[in-house]
Amino acid sequence: MSEEVSWEDAWRAGRTAWDAGSSSPALVDLVATGELDRLLEGASHDRPARVLVPGAGSGYDLLTLAARDRVVTGVDLAPSAATRFAELRATTSPATSPQYLTRDFFELAAEDDHLGAYDLIWDYTFFCALPPGVRDAWASSMERLLKPRGVLVTLMFPLVEGPDVDRDQGPPYPLTRAIYERHLLSTGRRFTLEHVSDSIRSHPGREGRERVAIWRRT
Repeated sequence: MSEEVSWEDAWRAGRTAWDAGSSSPALVDLVATGELDRLLEGASHDRPARVLVPGAGSGYDLLTLAARDRVVTGVDLAPSAATRFAELRATTSPATSPQYLTRDFFELAAEDDHLGAYDLIWDYTFFCALPPGVRDAWASSMERLLKPRGVLVTLMFPLVEGPDVDRDQGPPYPLTRAIYERHLLSTGRRFTLEHVSDSIRSHPGREGRERVAIWRRT
């Protein structure tokens, strides 16, 4: 899909190959094992913790993250994605009801009301959807949105090696761990890389192309 095609057009036409039909197995495991709660314990926050999911799509991950001690907010440009989430939520019984904003993520990140407002941000298939020229703005926005000691959890995808790394056609744009590090650990950035998990569960067809990385905002 080219940059000129809108996300709403893609949803309406059913061109949603990124939608795997359920929450990421890696996120399910982070929640089920208590690792997500342990990450939040290290963040500077009041209860309930505030969690943001950019590029929320159908919202499977919002429902996985929903808990009584977490306020979860999803953001997506496409109204059809929000409609799909409303349909999905109506068939489930989440512990709490996540908020879904049909908005431009970068506009939201620029607002003072969201400055340092979040304890944790979950990014999966959002970074890879952005053209390379927008990646610095992505990193700046993550830094701006997170509280000090807040956590950015990236499910890095699609990770590739060889000549495909330089391919500029997308989305999804091919990525490497080094690309994430270049934008999050560059001089002046307030992030540290705490951990990268190589052994994770993935949706069929994505095995070996995903890694969970934990970035702590200083």
